Amino acid sequence: MPGGYVVLSLAVVAASAVGVLLVALRFAPSASPVPTLTNTTTATTVMSSGPALVTEDLRYEITAAHLRDREVRISATPHGQPEPGLTYWFFVEVDYGTAYIEYYPHLVLSGHSTPFDVQVPAKADLKFPRTGRIYGLTDDQSKEADILRHRSNSNKNDFFVKPPGQPVSDPVKLPF
Repeated sequence: MPGGYVVLSLAVVAASAVGVLLVALRFAPSASPVPTLTNTTTATTVMSSGPALVTEDLRYEITAAHLRDREVRISATPHGQPEPGLTYWFFVEVDYGTAYIEYYPHLVLSGHSTPFDVQVPAKADLKFPRTGRIYGLTDDQSKEADILRHRSNSNKNDFFVKPPGQPVSDPVKLPF
């Protein structure tokens, strides 16, 4: 092969490689807001609008303070946004120490920081520890909790035997 053809062949191969590289760079996504070339003679700049706003699911921070015999004051401070379809309830949990816990519905929460009082009936045995916790309940669970709460005066079938929904707070010891 004459020398001129070799030089010409090398020039074509080099030009092809440069062309492929330029095409690949043109279509590669840019990681930073630098001007990018378009098919026209104008340049555009990709601007970042900042971090996306993330809404946090509702969680409660609970504190409990001894008020008097068999009565405590609860403060529940909400953080985040309520999940659609859930109603938030405060429950008193009684732990009998044998891996058996009863979950008593006490109060529907409004989503605002409002203190409320919890009393233990006179016939309740205080040797069993009690905690308070807030759960997010579905509509059906909330209806059942309302029925159980209304039964609380009878002390019959007025509690859940399993956690009643999704916990949205840490448990807090109730200092009776």
